[in-house]
Amino acid sequence: MIQRDFEPLSVKRAERARVLSVRHPASRDALLFYSQICGFHQTVARALEASCPAATSAADPQRLSFRQPLAELVLAKAPGPLRQAAKDLNEASCREVLDAYLSQRDTASPRSFFARVLLQPAVAVSRGDSPSGAAHRCPHCGHPPQLGCLRPQGDGTALSLVCSLCLTEWPFARGHCPACGLADEKRLVYYSAPALEHLQVQVCESCRKYLHQVNFVKDREAVPDVDEIAALPLDVWAGEQGFRKLHPNLVGI
Repeated sequence: MIQRDFEPLSVKRAERARVLSVRHPASRDALLFYSQICGFHQTVARALEASCPAATSAADPQRLSFRQPLAELVLAKAPGPLRQAAKDLNEASCREVLDAYLSQRDTASPRSFFARVLLQPAVAVSRGDSPSGAAHRCPHCGHPPQLGCLRPQGDGTALSLVCSLCLTEWPFARGHCPACGLADEKRLVYYSAPALEHLQVQVCESCRKYLHQVNFVKDREAVPDVDEIAALPLDVWAGEQGFRKLHPNLVGI
């Protein structure tokens, strides 16, 4: 499933983030910052409607034109590491981080945040499939998953993964680790918290990576990438247990 109407999706994501910020105080600041990013994406999406930006071009002038507004947003609203990265971001370094993200040399540093935000709208609506064919990689852009979704299917649920860059969702086999491919259910363990009933974290005791899962049976109003941010208490728990996230989300968690 590839999202092509990115502006309406961004509106929905921003609203969901605001709703969850009230419901989950522990994740409030992260969710409110994410709502600001979704608002920024609405502006970018409107600008892209009249053009056909190159999704895989780090030098696209229209994309680069949003560098300064994004930096200003980060300086006003973001956590410390992102603010410092914003201060160091000029046109040349922006081209560098965009190229590094597209080539997947750097997709997790504070600098990479800017590339991800600037790339996401165009990559999400562009056409084409990744040639990799790897089950644990996005079939649209080839990037790793951000989270998993459990959606109703028959008498149970089916698992899908959601891309960390373009938000494409694709099916993935239950009982497999999306990081290392392990197919040993005894070494894949799931944890949840009473206050986060529709969220759980899957940890792999082999590669020590973890991934959040959103259960749509328990909350049909969930928006995958937004609800994943509300799982901040589960991130804290996983980190304390020595697990590392498969891929950080857009607020750097």
